[in-house]
Amino acid sequence: MQRRRRTVTHALATALVVVSHVARAQDGTFVVNRAALEGTEVFAPLPEAWRFSPDETLDCSSPRPDGDAPLVPTRPLRSKDGDFPGIGCFRLTLVADASVAGQPLALRLFQAGASEVFLDGQRVASFGNPSLDVTSFVPRQPQTGVVVSLSEGPHLLAIRYANPLQSAFRKAGVAPGFRAQIGLAERALPEDAARAARAGRWAALFGGICLSFAVLHGLLYAFHRAHRENLPFALLCGANAALATLLFAQGSWSDPRVLLLSEPAMNVLGLLFTTSLVVFVHQVFGVSWPRLLTRTAGAGIAVLSVWTVFQPSASVFLVFVSMLLASAEAVRVTLLATLRRRSSAPLVGVGLLCLALGFGTGLLANLGFVPATPWTSSLLPFFSVTLLLFFSSVHLSRRFARTNVELAARLEEVKALSEAKLRDERRAQDERLSRSLLEAELARKAAELEEARSLQMSMLPARLPQVPGLSLAARMVTATEVGGDYYDFDLDDHGTLTFAIGDATGHGLRAGTLVTATKSLFGAFAREPELPGMLTRSGLAIRRMNLRLLSMALLLGRYRAGRLQLAAAGMPPPLVFRAATGLVETFLLEGLPLGSPSRFPYVETTIELAPGDVVLLMSDGLPERLDPDDEMLGYDQAAALFRSVAREGADTVATRLLDAGDAWARGRPLGDDVTLLVLRVGAC
Repeated sequence: MQRRRRTVTHALATALVVVSHVARAQDGTFVVNRAALEGTEVFAPLPEAWRFSPDETLDCSSPRPDGDAPLVPTRPLRSKDGDFPGIGCFRLTLVADASVAGQPLALRLFQAGASEVFLDGQRVASFGNPSLDVTSFVPRQPQTGVVVSLSEGPHLLAIRYANPLQSAFRKAGVAPGFRAQIGLAERALPEDAARAARAGRWAALFGGICLSFAVLHGLLYAFHRAHRENLPFALLCGANAALATLLFAQGSWSDPRVLLLSEPAMNVLGLLFTTSLVVFVHQVFGVSWPRLLTRTAGAGIAVLSVWTVFQPSASVFLVFVSMLLASAEAVRVTLLATLRRRSSAPLVGVGLLCLALGFGTGLLANLGFVPATPWTSSLLPFFSVTLLLFFSSVHLSRRFARTNVELAARLEEVKALSEAKLRDERRAQDERLSRSLLEAELARKAAELEEARSLQMSMLPARLPQVPGLSLAARMVTATEVGGDYYDFDLDDHGTLTFAIGDATGHGLRAGTLVTATKSLFGAFAREPELPGMLTRSGLAIRRMNLRLLSMALLLGRYRAGRLQLAAAGMPPPLVFRAATGLVETFLLEGLPLGSPSRFPYVETTIELAPGDVVLLMSDGLPERLDPDDEMLGYDQAAALFRSVAREGADTVATRLLDAGDAWARGRPLGDDVTLLVLRVGAC
């Protein structure tokens, strides 16, 4: 019995420029003749009966007479009769005549195990790892070919073949042995490529069509559960898409063990196809079986599904029979619906007639009653199923459209009956409108706050500058939608980094306005040579803006080649972790915030940094963070936290400090914005 169209992918898919004809003999020889080979389709099959030696340690590369060795079929490999112990050497004598002497030959092998191929004692190819030990046995379906050349006269072709999993393959319905073919290269190579391309196209065609139907009708069911027939139809399409993909993709699998899973899977998919087809037709035409019969059929399908997983070869006939019976039941229900003049019954009937013809032909081909060709065993059945899906989908679409037309008519009736009720509801709607206007005003104000926040965040650097020998990290967490903290960077062409970190008075929209002004001033003065001068001119500009009680605490810094210059106007002291000593130094930089009524003589401090030193610049949001008991974190504890994490990367330092602040607050919301800048000298 021939199961589905499956080629246990060709193993030695090879090239032969010209080749011969094979005259079969029953004595383990094979005569190659060019004229006869050119008359074959593409490849000529080698005999299935080869001289066999079961010795596992046999050296197939040593030619020796095989006249006394028994002839064993290479395809069935019936181990239960003692013919094949799981590994051994198969030998065949090739007799080449003058027409093929010196010409390259193409040999192609289909196998479910692993093999080594020898010609006249020389190994020409190996596929997988032949072994009786299942743990080291590696089966392989060859995807490439081997080119050989024969001189005139006899040659010994030997194949050391192993398949310790032969029982499992038989159980799955897969022949555990191998078969070999020989053919002309100029014909064989294009045919191999064309066959693989055809399989891919058929898989894409049938799988894509069926999957499209499955997705469409699955969505129709999801969005409109009243049309229940869409669900079994989607399952029917999905099962057929999976069947097409598995069947046509078998030739591309390099590991034959996949067939041990794909064969049971195709049986289960066939049963899903069976069940979905019957349920679909019954729901389309409103037919139902008696409850006892339905439960019995469901239990039978469930038992058969479990059995086909564990005994796929033994159950395949029942799977085909169940599919045939399901098709017959679908035809019966459709004929009755046609006689009763049910809408669209002829459409489904035409699809089922196509299915019956195509599926019946495929079943007979797979059971061996008609010649098994790609068309009879797979293409024709899948074309028939596709036609069924098409006609059934047209029927479901028509039904869905008619439902929408009927729904539109009902809506017109509802509209006429609802006129009076709508008038009564207008008064309530006016009240709701007033509430909506109030809510809209609140939403508008919230949107303005969000826009202001987005504007402020957009003023921050989109990414940190890349300074050789310096790692940077920046974090800012605002207490409200619009914060009052600020940081910025400027990197000139000489590699000098100028940066700023600031804290406006309070937070909210007014503080955001001052931040905007400060960013503009930093952009204008960032390249000034003296940091104190930048603070002085910026403070004068802010005072002239007449922002009333607003002021801006700001720290400016400039770094180049291990040298850090700082000048501050009312900011918390910078902290410097010295890698050499493991201590944290605090640099107190005095200065009034920008915008203060009186002028202040700002000064500049220079700090020399060594590799591994880390600098922390922060606003007062972290050290002044409060816990639920109104206790402040404090600057000393902030410095201690910094010292404990300073040897980590810049990003990690910033993250760990923010986490420490959250842990201290124990859920208490931020009372002020928190901003951190971390500078690490050298690699982390």
